[in-house]
Amino acid sequence: MVSAVLLDDHLPPSAASDLTTIEVVEKFEVKADSDDPALQVAKTSKAIRGRIQSLHPDRVAVRRADRPLKPSNTEGPRTRLLVEGGITASAFDIVDDTTLRSGKSCGSVYGKPKAELTEPS
Repeated sequence: MVSAVLLDDHLPPSAASDLTTIEVVEKFEVKADSDDPALQVAKTSKAIRGRIQSLHPDRVAVRRADRPLKPSNTEGPRTRLLVEGGITASAFDIVDDTTLRSGKSCGSVYGKPKAELTEPS
């Protein structure tokens, strides 16, 4: 499952964005029920692409997975990396201002703790 958050700075497109005033407008989740990693990546990327096309965001930030405290050799983290790549590629095809950041980096760029970026106001 992918969790996504729509943020808004309430400024006209011509104004310089004040990142500290950004607030969470909407949260949504995308599920790709399949055991096949290729199908998970394809379904998730397609769903995210459609959502981005309908929302018309000015920019997209894809949050990378946090580094695990203990390395794991399971399929879950590997699949997540593949899905993150598919999401980033889909977003970048639609929105040139697409970045890929860690949770900590997202929080520091937007001037809020990373936990606040995922909760609606």
